[in-house]
Amino acid sequence: MIYPENFEQKISFDKIRQLIANHCLSPLGEEKVAEMTFSANYPFIQKQLYQTHEFTRIIQEEDAFPSDYFFDVRDSLKKIRIEGTYLIEKELFDIRRSLETINEIVRFFKLGIDYPHLQELVSGVASFPQLTKQIDAILDKFGKIRDNASPALADIRRQLTQTATGISKTLHSILRMAQSENLVDKDVAPTMRDGRLMIPISPAF
Repeated sequence: MIYPENFEQKISFDKIRQLIANHCLSPLGEEKVAEMTFSANYPFIQKQLYQTHEFTRIIQEEDAFPSDYFFDVRDSLKKIRIEGTYLIEKELFDIRRSLETINEIVRFFKLGIDYPHLQELVSGVASFPQLTKQIDAILDKFGKIRDNASPALADIRRQLTQTATGISKTLHSILRMAQSENLVDKDVAPTMRDGRLMIPISPAF
């Protein structure tokens, strides 16, 4: 029990927590900050200060610390626990980028640079490189499903391409015929309206 109840406010700990929360890169960090409490445990405080000092050195001295992508993927992971469910492209891409960030952080601290207290934090972190590799076989670098993600998908997309090419050839044939009959201007091109390709015809016709 804390006495008095507003002790955090009296020592401005709540302001410190808010300052830290403002710099968090994801809801995961914000939740971690919300759980923070002040402590009178000297060894714990000393260890935290060592970690803070080491990360300050990283910010000041290192150019390549990986901090690009931190996504909260818990909802996506919960969803696919149910048999028959699946992830959409963005969800899978967020997981892939989060895994890559974790991989890069673990790799950073395995380089042997002298950050012993932070290295201890990541010593037991799993990075799942095989999962990253499997996702890369499905998504391209932009997070879109590859044509060859599966044989069935490759076949569907090949058929779509062939159909689109056939439609384009037919439409341009009709356009040339309409131009030869002076139904449309010579510089007219097919245009898209409500998801359909149309040939603009002069109001007179």
